[in-house]
Amino acid sequence: MWLYRIFIFLILCIHGSGAPLHKGILWNRIPKNRTKERIYEFIMDRQLDDCFEFYENSSLLRLKCWVRNHLEDVTITIDTKKQSVYI
Repeated sequence: MWLYRIFIFLILCIHGSGAPLHKGILWNRIPKNRTKERIYEFIMDRQLDDCFEFYENSSLLRLKCWVRNHLEDVTITIDTKKQSVYI
């Protein structure tokens, strides 16, 4: 019960501070050598299988895909900016 109260207190503190609750991102680890399958699953779940491609540069691939009788824009980007690490 005390754990539940602490949880509610923290949620109220975060929400009451004006900070949006959706601000945090949880990165899920894809098992090594499974990235291709995960990307394929993402594409197939969204029925992105009738597409036109524009290979803009070595870091950017743009797709226009027919999905349920309308075009969807899909962008695949490799962002090579150096990430800062804070501890």
